[in-house]
Amino acid sequence: MPVQVARANQKSLCYRLAPGDFVRLSDGGSVRGVNHGQSCTVSEWDTSPATRSLCQSMY
Repeated sequence: MPVQVARANQKSLCYRLAPGDFVRLSDGGSVRGVNHGQSCTVSEWDTSPATRSLCQSMY
């Protein structure tokens, strides 16, 4: 899933992530779950190791 799609669906994605989860996006971005009081975020570029995978349905 690219960053643009993740941003469009951020509320739904963040709801599904556990605190501290880190998901790599297909174009090098990431989604980080709530951690240490910080809100869930979508980043355009992040090189940190992912803790979870995120797939997007083609249909």
